[in-house]
Amino acid sequence: MSELAATFGVRQVAGVVAYSPDNSNKICIVSSSKKSNKWVLPKGGVESGEKKKIAAAREAWEEAGIKGEVGDKLGDWHIYTVNSEGLRAEHYTFYTLKVTKIYDDWPEKDGRRRKWVQADKALELVKWKYMKKAISKFEKNFIKDDYKTGYFW
Repeated sequence: MSELAATFGVRQVAGVVAYSPDNSNKICIVSSSKKSNKWVLPKGGVESGEKKKIAAAREAWEEAGIKGEVGDKLGDWHIYTVNSEGLRAEHYTFYTLKVTKIYDDWPEKDGRRRKWVQADKALELVKWKYMKKAISKFEKNFIKDDYKTGYFW
């Protein structure tokens, strides 16, 4: 952790690269709550005392209406931004999520859209570099070389 993060505090954020249960090599992205034309991975703040994997699963449910098995950690990213309130430090951790259930109704359905896309398309649609890195790592490590087969390791 940097001195800046230690001084100002770091918001812990957990998220998922959620992959389709139908072996189609599709992952779930959701519209941003702030700008509906921006696409993001399901993610959100880790609550006090909460484990990151639990938070990642909760955020997938709240933002995308999906539940499943949280798997491997894809990586950690430290993001620093400056806005009118000052410096903001965030520590993002992303995991894989093997989706086992997709719901028609979920807590943030009215404020978000859910979309299933191939990983390469998600890389085009998602703006944030750290999310692109999580998707790229998922694509590299969890989708077989023969991308067209639709099988995961």
